[in-house]
Amino acid sequence: MGLSSSQKAKLSQQSSENADAKKTASSPTDKNYSTEEAKESDWLSLLRNVSDHHDKVTGVHNNTSTYEVPSPTMSKRLLSAEGFPPFAKVNYTFASTSAYNPWVKDTAREVKQIVLHSFGQPWHAYKASGKWLGAMNAQGGRMHFLQQITDSYAIQAWLPKDTIPTRGMYNANRISSCLQYFLNPPNRKEGVHYIISRSGDLYITGDANNLYGSAGGLSETCVSIALEESLYLDVDTASFDVTEATWLPGGDPLGTEGNLHYWDYSPMQYATLATLIAKLRLAYPDLNSQTHSTAVRSVSSSFTGITMRSHISGMSSDIVDISPHLQTAKAWTALYTLIEEQQTAVSKYNVWKTNDESYSSYLGWAEEAANAIGPDAMSLNKQMSNNPAVSVITGAYRANLEAKMDSSSYRYQAAIRNSNESSLQLARQGVGRILEQSAKVTPALPEVLKEE
Repeated sequence: MGLSSSQKAKLSQQSSENADAKKTASSPTDKNYSTEEAKESDWLSLLRNVSDHHDKVTGVHNNTSTYEVPSPTMSKRLLSAEGFPPFAKVNYTFASTSAYNPWVKDTAREVKQIVLHSFGQPWHAYKASGKWLGAMNAQGGRMHFLQQITDSYAIQAWLPKDTIPTRGMYNANRISSCLQYFLNPPNRKEGVHYIISRSGDLYITGDANNLYGSAGGLSETCVSIALEESLYLDVDTASFDVTEATWLPGGDPLGTEGNLHYWDYSPMQYATLATLIAKLRLAYPDLNSQTHSTAVRSVSSSFTGITMRSHISGMSSDIVDISPHLQTAKAWTALYTLIEEQQTAVSKYNVWKTNDESYSSYLGWAEEAANAIGPDAMSLNKQMSNNPAVSVITGAYRANLEAKMDSSSYRYQAAIRNSNESSLQLARQGVGRILEQSAKVTPALPEVLKEE
């Protein structure tokens, strides 16, 4: 069913407001802050693979296309999940093909910069139709945080609702909202190669050779990494009984205004970032230095090292990327120390996933999914009724197992199925004959009903 005229008008109005507010990649998808319970993100990414797989199979059955498998050339560089900290989940959440320009050469592209991006600020507070909206300005969208440091000292702050302090101020609603935008942005100027959440989880959006336009003049020679931000309001600036307030993003970065403040990146986030950069150094020798940018809009395409979006010449943004965290020599030294500590460890692992041109490689995720479900994944258990994704994924898993068979195994399994089918039909025939014979037998009547 198409959109009604009123729905179309509302959508047009919202798009206009978004444009007027200069909403960026970290903006919410709409003006209503959602407090819906977080879903398991791993299942979301797996179901995306299911959708892609069945879409291709549909084309095959309709004889309109062939089932294509990624080419096993050097240009395919999908980061391996090996070597990351044990607390970090590595998620393959592939971006829409409309989000990037694919690399079509058989040789890997030159990479000489890492561009750090910042996301999540406007999710906390943004302006539309003259009103301040977002999580921190929504009714019921905030929570009180108290951490007792000593007997006489405690930290207190207002946080977005559902924030988890023990996971680095991670917020599932924030990361979900921003992932939706990064994986399917309205243009190629917002996508990134890697996304790191406050809990240290890594999201890989595809081939490292893909070209995103988010780094301006550096887009063709850089790898982009986005880091989730978390803002708070100090209780000293607001009363606990305040029901409505105007809380603005910013505050900490130089040159910005606002009353919200930034938490530093979490230890888990820094650890995953350092491991990722250490792995990229193995693949791209130009990154093996401690060179980093120091001034806003000063970096040109000739630069080699680590920079941030707001430091790239010609870039305009309402957000000052990374600035609260990596503004001093001490902060950069600490980051490079973490990278060096990880360098030896990651050298023991593959940087990239091994390319495989077989059909089974395309459905490798199905085997991983079934293993994640547990040893009972192939039987009918309670999960089938509790989680509809399980039946879909186990079906794909069975198809994957069959695709991986050699011809001898396939014929053997086919023979077993035919043998079972033969036995079933034979049993049906036997039952049918018994019923047929029973129908021809003269019924035995009681003595009183027999003719005299």
